[in-house]
Amino acid sequence: MTSDVYAKDGADSYQSLVKVIYGTKVEMIMILSIAIYGFGGCVTFLVIIGDQFTAIVDNFVTTDAWYSDRDFVITLASVIFVLPLCLLKRISLL
Repeated sequence: MTSDVYAKDGADSYQSLVKVIYGTKVEMIMILSIAIYGFGGCVTFLVIIGDQFTAIVDNFVTTDAWYSDRDFVITLASVIFVLPLCLLKRISLL
């Protein structure tokens, strides 16, 4: 069914395909669920990076260093990895 609608109506993305088949209300639910899923994945990624990096630094440094703080590591990972991806004008470049 979806391939027939795709060919007939020229839906160029999954979002437009859902809009054609189910309507605007379901399209908005789909957009919201994809946004929540992406946000949750990003938060999970940052928490794992923060936990693992602080454990690695603690093995090499005997004192409490400012750069081994979990909050600092998560902020730094956000700025280095996530921020450049958020600044893209088109998500299709990912």
